[in-house]
Amino acid sequence: MSCAKVRALLDGRFHVSIADVHAVAPAALRHRIAPSFEAEADGLDADAIVRGILSRLPRELAEEAPR
Repeated sequence: MSCAKVRALLDGRFHVSIADVHAVAPAALRHRIAPSFEAEADGLDADAIVRGILSRLPRELAEEAPR
């Protein structure tokens, strides 16, 4: 969340958007995930796991949608 907050501030905003989370999550989470033996056997690395998590999140929230 800290990375997403910084990204928002650098963009001149005082609130974090879901796009900020999507943008920083791979770099912020990649080194924190240790795939199990089963995951590695299935060909999953940390990046694939992060992509799987992000695919379950919305791309934009209703209040962020352009009108």
